[in-house]
Amino acid sequence: VLADFVPIAGSGRPRRDSMALVLRDEQYLYVGILCQAGPPRSSDSSRKGVEYDDLVPTGEELIELLIDPYGIGTRSPSDLYHIVVKRSGADLAEKGIAFDPPCGRREPWAVDLDVAVRSEDDQWMAELRIPLAAFGVDAARRSVWGFNVTRFDADSEEFSARMSFLEEAM
Repeated sequence: VLADFVPIAGSGRPRRDSMALVLRDEQYLYVGILCQAGPPRSSDSSRKGVEYDDLVPTGEELIELLIDPYGIGTRSPSDLYHIVVKRSGADLAEKGIAFDPPCGRREPWAVDLDVAVRSEDDQWMAELRIPLAAFGVDAARRSVWGFNVTRFDADSEEFSARMSFLEEAM
């Protein structure tokens, strides 16, 4: 369970709570994210792309998963697997992050990602099933993964995160 999100910039707590639940079996990584929110916005789109301003998402309500399956830290966004899910249901998967101007290498990530989104007036939830094989042939054997969940709350214009390591006893 990942809770207690903290603002990327500023201090204190975000105005709205977020919580992520993560589980792994031999074939898949499962992630569920629950976000308190205001009513859906008419400007939410099904466009897969994300616009950033100084490395912070803008415009649309979304969550991001930044995954380091080696759990060794990274020197560049190019080393991370990046998944974005918008409240509208649009999703994006890439290796590296498509910033403008570029901040390292970015390439499409061919992953058979299963995503479901449910949106209500006061909250929204995203559920993901990610095949471990998409992270490389030995991914299922790795016991420690670096894992970061971020959330952009478009109404509050708050960008918050919860960083963690996923550990599994071998």
